[in-house]
Amino acid sequence: MIAILGALAGFAAGCGDAGSERAAPGDLRLASVQQHLSDQWGIRFADGRGDYRHTRHGSVARTAGGQFSAVLGGRVPGEVRTISCQAYGGPAEAATGFLRDCAGLPFQGQVAATLPKLWPRYQRTTVNGVRYRLSSMPEKGLWVLRLSMPDSSPLP
Repeated sequence: MIAILGALAGFAAGCGDAGSERAAPGDLRLASVQQHLSDQWGIRFADGRGDYRHTRHGSVARTAGGQFSAVLGGRVPGEVRTISCQAYGGPAEAATGFLRDCAGLPFQGQVAATLPKLWPRYQRTTVNGVRYRLSSMPEKGLWVLRLSMPDSSPLP
């Protein structure tokens, strides 16, 4: 097993899908996700320019060092289908907390029971239809978590 974010981080290399006994993801509304990340982590989202109804970007420079940022995207205005969270330049413990919070957004408060303890490095993992990919460059202090919600659109 390879530690991705350090010995105390909680993210470690592993493989496979989480069991189906875990909680199902809920719908993500742009306003509520944006508000949560602002309240919890101090992320400030840019005012909408262009097609702002579909994508939002926000970031915050941390006083303890480093930067957190998030990109929220969706096909339908006001709905979030994809989230990308980045932690750069800060301590691994802070990055772990931020990325675990981002990973738990689809499960609305059921993080501990829903998310796996082992995460694949540079591979994909699926938890009840939510697809995750964790990329990291610990030597440069960079961690990126991308997730996409299950596609519920009908087949053509």
